[in-house]
Amino acid sequence: MNGAGSRRKGADFERYIVRYFNTRGFPALRVPLSGAAIGYKGDVEFSTLTRNNSLKAECKHHKRGNGFKTLYNWLDGDSDFVIAKITHRRPIVVVPLDLFMEILNRDTGDG
Repeated sequence: MNGAGSRRKGADFERYIVRYFNTRGFPALRVPLSGAAIGYKGDVEFSTLTRNNSLKAECKHHKRGNGFKTLYNWLDGDSDFVIAKITHRRPIVVVPLDLFMEILNRDTGDG
């Protein structure tokens, strides 16, 4: 895919994520220039009722999933989410989007 097609695919995915959050009661918006503008980070921002500041998400969509296949394999097994860590870096959590929304709803008292 050429550069323009890749950018379009990324923007389409960001819009999908914004709609996903908005339709579930979490106000979300795309970050200008996908975080390339000064003062903006990430691709999407959304709010929760229990945080004073918005949460920022980096959105990645890959056709073949290179780099993501192992994560998906672990999630397709018996694990609900993946916790990963590189030495001298803080741990990260990879969780399916529907479970993430369930957790957010519990956090806000809606679930």
